[in-house]
Amino acid sequence: MRSLLYITNVDPSVTTVAERFTLEGYNFGWGTNNKYALMSPFGKVTTSLWTDNKIEVVIPLHWKEGRIALTIMKPFEDSRNRIIKSNTVYLTVRSRFDYYPEDKDPIWIKFIKRLKKLQL
Repeated sequence: MRSLLYITNVDPSVTTVAERFTLEGYNFGWGTNNKYALMSPFGKVTTSLWTDNKIEVVIPLHWKEGRIALTIMKPFEDSRNRIIKSNTVYLTVRSRFDYYPEDKDPIWIKFIKRLKKLQL
């Protein structure tokens, strides 16, 4: 069915604020008007790229750490009043300190933080 809107992949699925992630799937549309939206618990998300099968986003700085639900919404092809929603996928946002330890930390703390990162 052409109207089916489905997200198949979130890459990466675990990241931090100000990093880029990609949604892949099919029938996203071309995001040519304001009625196309990627929605999160924090509202509409600004995208850097929107094609029919790929959306790229830089995670906004105001997003909180945790599991973030993402859904795509767009108008139905034959009706301006009807909206199609995609499946919901999840992105985990972690603290930047999990990925980028402070240079001032002693070497043993950097080592522990990197071990924790590998235990995702």
